[in-house]
Amino acid sequence: MDITKKSLKTLGFMKRTCKDFKNIAVLKNIYKTVVRPKLEYASPIWSPHQKAYINELERVQRKFVKFLCTKTKVECNSSNYTIFCHQLKLPSLELRRTYFDLVFIHNCVNSKFDSRELITAINYHVPSRNLRHKSVFRPAIAKILVRKGSVFIRCQNNFNQYADSLELSDTLQAFKENKTVLFTKM
Repeated sequence: MDITKKSLKTLGFMKRTCKDFKNIAVLKNIYKTVVRPKLEYASPIWSPHQKAYINELERVQRKFVKFLCTKTKVECNSSNYTIFCHQLKLPSLELRRTYFDLVFIHNCVNSKFDSRELITAINYHVPSRNLRHKSVFRPAIAKILVRKGSVFIRCQNNFNQYADSLELSDTLQAFKENKTVLFTKM
């Protein structure tokens, strides 16, 4: 993926420039402001659904975490990567893309975009009786792999997954503050 290549180049530049930095918080902030935005720009539109591409994007953050491990002289391998990310409060890039999907669908439902096509692409689930599951949306059935990764199908499925703990009627700020629901499932 072109995004991964560009992000790896930026990460390499950051590592060369910051090789004498000792403060982990500063390095983390530089990563979050210089590298990670390249991996997340407009992610609801292009977010991959195939595991190979998800892992390719995650590789950038793995390299950054490995860089921090060498700075702190901590042994970093694939088994303690998630533990180290949790300590650094760096959620996986896949989880962050899911969060941006949720914000995107929230904005669509609350008419933050002036587009009739976006609003009509959302399929609401109106149950005929009171059921236990709280699916808010009824995404179209995807019969082919390409359609399964479609923006609206993926965003609606992601929202349905967290529907019990999220409220569409909240303001965007309240909705964003509720992201702890998503990030605690890390």
